[in-house]
Amino acid sequence: MKIKRIITSGLIAGSTRFLIGSILYLSPWVPELYQEYERNLGYRYLNNLIGPGTWLGIILIVDWVLAIFMAILYSYARKGLSGFSKWTRGILFGFSVWLIANVPASYHAWLIYEYPNMPNTIDIFDVFLINIISAVVLVIVYEEWRQLAYYAHAARG
Repeated sequence: MKIKRIITSGLIAGSTRFLIGSILYLSPWVPELYQEYERNLGYRYLNNLIGPGTWLGIILIVDWVLAIFMAILYSYARKGLSGFSKWTRGILFGFSVWLIANVPASYHAWLIYEYPNMPNTIDIFDVFLINIISAVVLVIVYEEWRQLAYYAHAARG
């Protein structure tokens, strides 16, 4: 395994996950969608749990950890995706991660818990977009590691 390549591509993809998630979840129309579910016992705001602002840092750290884990998985899966372009590899890898990890988790939440259907549906599609975009970024950074390392070294002087 190439540890520097995995960590760097994971941190960049994790930052991408955080940025896309922030755009999707912190946009002005989202609170209106979720507002009608505030009183549901199966749903609560993170602000009520640990205070505003703190949870953004926690989510960023979790996104980095998830993306580094995705980079480790990609380092093993890349040979199976070698016949495709980088963009296609990223899309296929992101879709696979979403299908294997997020769909069962969302189905489990819908089946077992009293969680409203609308937020669960929104989460499924938001996480789909987050996984696809971050996986494309991860694959491009992972595959272009030598070029990026050269530019970083040249920029330092």
